[in-house]
Amino acid sequence: MKYLQNLLMIVLMSILWMLFSVSNSWAPITIKAKSDKAANKPLASITKSTVCYNATKTSGNIKIWNTKNNNFVGEAKRRGLDCSVKDNNQTVIASKPETKTYTQPKLSTSSAELDASKREAELEKLKRINLELKFAALEAKQKEQQKIISKTIIAKKSESEFPLKSIAINFASTSVRRHDIAVIIGNANYKKQGKDISNVNPAYADAEGIKQYFMQALGVKEGNIIYLKDATGSQLLGVFGNEKSYKGKLFNYIKPKKSNVYIYYAGHGAPGEEGDAYLVPTDTDSQTIEFTGYQLSTLYSNLGKLPAKSVTVILEACFSGGSQSGSLISRASPIIITPKKTFIPANVKVIAAGSESQMASWEQDSSHSLFTKYFLKAMSGEGDSNKDGKVSDAELKEYLSDTMTYYARRYYGRDQKVQIHNGG
Repeated sequence: MKYLQNLLMIVLMSILWMLFSVSNSWAPITIKAKSDKAANKPLASITKSTVCYNATKTSGNIKIWNTKNNNFVGEAKRRGLDCSVKDNNQTVIASKPETKTYTQPKLSTSSAELDASKREAELEKLKRINLELKFAALEAKQKEQQKIISKTIIAKKSESEFPLKSIAINFASTSVRRHDIAVIIGNANYKKQGKDISNVNPAYADAEGIKQYFMQALGVKEGNIIYLKDATGSQLLGVFGNEKSYKGKLFNYIKPKKSNVYIYYAGHGAPGEEGDAYLVPTDTDSQTIEFTGYQLSTLYSNLGKLPAKSVTVILEACFSGGSQSGSLISRASPIIITPKKTFIPANVKVIAAGSESQMASWEQDSSHSLFTKYFLKAMSGEGDSNKDGKVSDAELKEYLSDTMTYYARRYYGRDQKVQIHNGG
């Protein structure tokens, strides 16, 4: 009996063991089934666009299925998405479900980073362009400042050495006299070409003032003005001719019996050993003036031969051998333009700044010669004492006596009186 009980116990234990073993073999099947069921839809929560993005690729501008991402391809097929893939007979092989964890690609983050990089590059480019513009503007400003400084230096030098502008004077307008001719000579810079001759600082301003007078008050056309600045000996010969011929440039400009001729000279004059006088070109030296200067007697003789209606000569020069800027010739015999020494033809009128022993004085700031300044003022109407609209020789003498003569004496203690000679 006891034997049977023990046998029954063994059988029961064997059965229980078998049942336990069978249960353990079934458990993985159940778990796998559940796992298979969960793995059937691992991408169910991913958006359509994300599925299509990962399920496709571009080949030769054609969108095809990406067989390397079969799980996404399968998901697209499961959802019925064509993902813009045309039928190209691709065979999609479904892969076995994987139990690995899937992480959605951060496509939006990559795109944002790309956009941010582009924006940063654009900002850097704009900064670089802005810097280049600033540097260019700064460089241009510096160049402009240098030009202004240079111009200022030049202007100061011009103002101190050779004033260029005449005083502002209004002349009564007159009709244009198209046949009248003028020659204006302003010899200021002698040191530039000459060896030992001082400069005549106001000559440029004097010549400019006379130009305005000739054009506005006398009606001479600008195209009929022969204007010489720092005239050389050859230029004087070219305009007035020489001892052998009077037919220089001036002769070619004249219309016979129709042209009134006006000559103005501002510069040095010098005496000669034989009692003659010379206009001093800017390319001569004090030792050779009798050979390189332009003889005054030749000038008057040639002017008298011109077929002009009248000739007026205005001389802002002295011929004593001295000047305000210093002695021109150390051993000079004072002479003057007089009919006795230098014959003046009948149709020539000469107005000179002073007499034989006098010096032609300047304003204290060298802005003008005293004679030219007050000659211009007189001709603007200030010298017309009887208000008849004209300034006679007598009125001119009186006005210059009250002005030029007075200031030459007041400034320098000199005597300077205008000389007016009518030829013949």
